Amino acid sequence: MSEEKGNLLIKLALILILLALLLMFNNWWEDFSAGNASHTVISDMQSALETQEAENEQETESKETRPLQMQEAIIDGYAYIGYLNIPALGLELPVLSEWSEAGLKIAPARHFGAAATDDLVIAAHNYRRHFGALGTLKDGDEVTFTEMDGYVNHYVVRKVVTIKGTDLQEVMYNPYDLVLYTCTTGGKKRLAAYCERVDAGASQQ
Repeated sequence: MSEEKGNLLIKLALILILLALLLMFNNWWEDFSAGNASHTVISDMQSALETQEAENEQETESKETRPLQMQEAIIDGYAYIGYLNIPALGLELPVLSEWSEAGLKIAPARHFGAAATDDLVIAAHNYRRHFGALGTLKDGDEVTFTEMDGYVNHYVVRKVVTIKGTDLQEVMYNPYDLVLYTCTTGGKKRLAAYCERVDAGASQQ
């Protein structure tokens, strides 16, 4: 191998390493930014909820009498319908009213349904600070979703499965009350956590 060819290969290798480092930095920065954005929005949401007067006590409010249209709060130009709490993952995340590529870089988003109709589907990127650890959830793990009217929906995880990336019917039409999903690394498949509604304080098993 000539010296010139050897130098060219070394340069190409260095360029590839640099590109890989740039990609890693970009992924880290998106993850970091998403986590910070979610934290800021959560603070604004909770402040709004604290100042809002509920018409009925949480314990006496009937799910059947609640409006099916979810209340929204506009924060920094985006509409949010509430926030998720997943203790097993140490996550508290705002949920956007509608799915969009730009929105998913900030927070998880509703893809389908509503909490009151027990068919809510929430999507998020697999950022570490979003749904990156979704696959570690287990049967019985708690999930709550607090709506912008102050109503708290309680769920437990029943199963976590991997599905085809194109098979959205599996997440949109199923017997579960809440579905959380994200892409796997590479984006060819999806991870979905199927959750069942439970009464507050009910047994998780």
